[in-house]
Amino acid sequence: MFKGVDNMERKSSQSKIDYNNKYTKENYTQIMFRVKKDNADKLKEYVKSKGISLNSYITQLIEEDMNKQEQGR
Repeated sequence: MFKGVDNMERKSSQSKIDYNNKYTKENYTQIMFRVKKDNADKLKEYVKSKGISLNSYITQLIEEDMNKQEQGR
């Protein structure tokens, strides 16, 4: 099944996956939103051209907006 990969390597890889999954579960949450299908590709291409993920871009925009609002108080 895993040609060229010994049992220790598989266990090590699975341990890393398990650790990453546990860390993600403990430290992150998902916030989902919907966009029209025809607009999704445009959004993905736009942020790709900026060299950033869609998730990072949205988070950055929201944080900047929150900071502006806090400074305006």
